Amino acid sequence: MTQLFDEQLTRAFDSLRERLHAQIADQCLVTTQQIAGAAESERRAAAEAAARDAAAQRDEHLAQLAELRAAAAQTAEHHADALAALGAEHETRVTMLGAERESTLASLRREHERAQTALRAEHDAVLASLRAEYDADLTDARAELDAARLHVQAAHADAQAALAAAAARAGAAAVPVQTGAGTASHARVLYAVRALDAASSLSQTLDALFAAARAEARRVAVFVVRGDLLRTWNHAGFDAVPGGSSFDLPLADAGLIADVVRSSASRRIAAGNAARPAFAATSAASPLVAVPLSMNGQVIAVLCAEEDAGSADALTPTFELLARHAARVLESLTALRLAQLVPPAGTGAPPPR
Repeated sequence: MTQLFDEQLTRAFDSLRERLHAQIADQCLVTTQQIAGAAESERRAAAEAAARDAAAQRDEHLAQLAELRAAAAQTAEHHADALAALGAEHETRVTMLGAERESTLASLRREHERAQTALRAEHDAVLASLRAEYDADLTDARAELDAARLHVQAAHADAQAALAAAAARAGAAAVPVQTGAGTASHARVLYAVRALDAASSLSQTLDALFAAARAEARRVAVFVVRGDLLRTWNHAGFDAVPGGSSFDLPLADAGLIADVVRSSASRRIAAGNAARPAFAATSAASPLVAVPLSMNGQVIAVLCAEEDAGSADALTPTFELLARHAARVLESLTALRLAQLVPPAGTGAPPPR
C-alpha cells in the first residue's frame, strides 16, 4: 500500500514538474519575445533564477511528500496498535464471560441440588404422614369391622331366632285342626325369608323383598332413598304411576312415605287420608302401609302397599318382619364385603391397596 502511495506521489510530482517546466518555458518565451533586445547575460540570469525557483519548489514538494509519508506511517502504526488493543480487550472480555458463565452454572447446579434435597425431604415427610394416617385409619377400620362383625353375628342370631319362631308358627299352622288363611300366610312369609337369605347382593335383596310383598298385596312399590328423592326400585298395581318402569318422587311430595323416612317407623293410614302420595291417590279405597328398610339407623328404602279389600291379615306386621329381615341380610352382605377387603386385626395379612 505504501509503494502504491509513493508511486502516486511520484507521478503527481512529475506531473507538477512538467507543468512547471511548461509554465516556465512559456514565461521564458513570452519574456524572450518581450525583451528580444535584452542581453544574453540577462537571459541566462533569468533562466538560472527560474531554474532555482523550480528546484526550490521541487524541494518543497519533496519535503511535503516526506511529511505525508511520515504521517501515513504514523497513522498505520496507530491503527495497528488500536487493532491490537481491541483484540486484547476482546480476548479479556471472552475470558471474563466464560468465567461468569461457569460461575452462574455452578450456582444454578447448587441451587437445583438444594431444591431437590428440600423436595425429597418434604416428600418423605408427607409420605410418612400419609402412612401414619393410613395406619391409623386402618386400625380404626379394623376396629369398626370387628364391631360390625359382632353386630352382624347378633343380627344373624336374631334372624335365626325369627326364622325358628316363624318355622314353629308354620309347623303349628300345618296341624290339620288349625287349617285356615293364616297357614298360607305363614308359608309365604317363610318362603320370603328363605328367598331373602339366598340373596347375595343389594339388587337381589330388594327384588326378593318386592316379590314377597307382591305375594301379600296387589298394589306394591319399593322406593330407594336418594337424598331428597325417592327412586322406584319396582312397583305394581298403582294406576297413577308416571309412565315408565321407574320414576323419581320428591321427598317433599311423598306424604306418608316422607314421614316414614324421617321417623324410621312404620306407618298405616286409612282410606281417603290426605297424607297419601299422588301415585296412590286414585286407589284410595283401602288403607296404605309404608315400612322402612333401615341400616345402622338410616332408612335406605321404603316398602309401600295397599291392603287388599276384604283381607283378613294386616300388612304392617308382615311387611315389617320382611323389611327387618331384608335389612339384616344387607348388613350381613356389607360386613362380608368389608371382611373380604380388610383382614381381621392380628392376622398379619397385608393391607389392601
